[in-house]
Amino acid sequence: MARSDEDHEVRCCSDTPKPGWKKKNNCNVWAASKVPVCFDGETYEGAKIICELEDARLCTAKELQDRCTRGTGCMHDEDLIWSSFTTPYIPNQTNGSHLLACGNSGKDCDAETQVADDDTFHEVRCCSDTLIAGWKKKNNCEVWAQSELPICFHKETYAGAESICAQNNARLCTVQEMLRDCTTGTGCGHDPDMIWTSTPAPPVASPTPVPAPVPEVKCCPDDFSGLRAYDSCTKFFHCLNGVVYGETPQPCPQGTLFDNNIQNCNWDSQVECGGPDNCPSLAPTPTPPPPPDNEEMCCPPGYTGLRPFDSCAKFYHCVNGVVTGSAIPCGAETLFDENIQNCNWASAVQCNYSHCPSTVE
Repeated sequence: MARSDEDHEVRCCSDTPKPGWKKKNNCNVWAASKVPVCFDGETYEGAKIICELEDARLCTAKELQDRCTRGTGCMHDEDLIWSSFTTPYIPNQTNGSHLLACGNSGKDCDAETQVADDDTFHEVRCCSDTLIAGWKKKNNCEVWAQSELPICFHKETYAGAESICAQNNARLCTVQEMLRDCTTGTGCGHDPDMIWTSTPAPPVASPTPVPAPVPEVKCCPDDFSGLRAYDSCTKFFHCLNGVVYGETPQPCPQGTLFDNNIQNCNWDSQVECGGPDNCPSLAPTPTPPPPPDNEEMCCPPGYTGLRPFDSCAKFYHCVNGVVTGSAIPCGAETLFDENIQNCNWASAVQCNYSHCPSTVE
């Protein structure tokens, strides 16, 4: 389909013989392209006037499709020619969508049905609730169907398809009529295509609004050392011996939540966030003081390995129960993990170790 103000080529048809005009054996009209010269860019109204001045008319879409004008000159055989078929111009609609349906359930279509925005382009078939000459009716259907309207339409918007059917005193078929194959075999090679239907696309359910999280108070159970979930498990904070350690909760990366079971952030689909257990008191807990300056490095008798130091911010070596060397700091955002004998992400470490007895008298 083209707007009437677009420019296209002109060929004319006559129902009576004209000198120099050509008639094909399978056609009932005489056609010409030189009328009396070639016209390569005319509007619809201009093309109509050109043919009327030759005591002729624009050819019908069916006459053009049947190649009644082919070979009449002006090199128009590969061009888009104005026909007399018209429909009211309806601007593309971008605020709606309808269902497409496969032209034949036995063919390999993209899908059985599909949602399409009304401003996209698809094939057209029409249905009629009353008999129309040349239209087909299947035994299991109550409608007559056709694809040649009077020509094939392979690329129309929903509004254009609806207008084409109305111009043929018919309507777009429903998705149920399409799925019952009421239009199968009506031509234009549309059986494996996705065809416009009159059935609106089902509304998309609006997402359920998520209530704002209830503000939480950071607290630690008595004597607990480890990590606790915070802010609907999107963050976590440290507890050391039942006292909140640090002022600012640490956020989990996008797509993850804090998992109390593994004491680390985990994929949100794997986390059941029940919230932290209630603490005995909701009063803010003080931040513990830094470890005493007189914390000493010591090793259990006969122990060889690594030991945490300075609230796990550092570690030192033991060889046969004897401290060897100085304390070594862990990197940024890490603490020493005694379980793996290495520095680990702070969120994954439960820092709970026995300090050596002070030698200060």
